[in-house]
Amino acid sequence: MASTDCAALSGGIETLDEDCCDHPAILCSGGRIVQIIDEDNQLQGYVTKFLIFHSHFPSDIGNLTELVTFKLINSDIKGELPSSMAKLTRLNHFELRNTRVNGTLPSEMGDMIALN
Repeated sequence: MASTDCAALSGGIETLDEDCCDHPAILCSGGRIVQIIDEDNQLQGYVTKFLIFHSHFPSDIGNLTELVTFKLINSDIKGELPSSMAKLTRLNHFELRNTRVNGTLPSEMGDMIALN
């Protein structure tokens, strides 16, 4: 169970009854979240169970240190990307398309050498 990673997605609120790794938009390996691919608001519908994203980016997302893929496509998740994204040093695929994300990319993301 990826309770630490699930808590990072839920703003520090532990999930009580399910593992966020069971969500179809989230892939885990060894109990850690390694991939988030939200196409067409799959995570939005999951908010009631996990409080994931609360329609915006959680500031603790940088604690997902094993995350390698992050994609939001046709998503209503909004707001600015937190600077903690720069802690995702294994992230090698980052994609935002047709989202409500605003602002600029955190300058710290420029130092992410694995990102392509």
